[in-house]
Amino acid sequence: MDSVPGVPCWVSLTVRDRQATEEFYSAVLGWTFTDSPLGSGFRTATREGKPVAGFNEAAVSWQLPVR
Repeated sequence: MDSVPGVPCWVSLTVRDRQATEEFYSAVLGWTFTDSPLGSGFRTATREGKPVAGFNEAAVSWQLPVR
């Protein structure tokens, strides 16, 4: 997949439920997931082998609302 000028190329999420997040984005966008070098709790999503998003489960420990 080639980049297109003006189109977002990265998403960063803070989530409450890592497993539910991975199941949803895998089904909807075809993403796959790996551990991130950023540390424990961080994951990287890829599409066709290219990184497209990162997320972590910090919302629970930080008591952040998730909408």
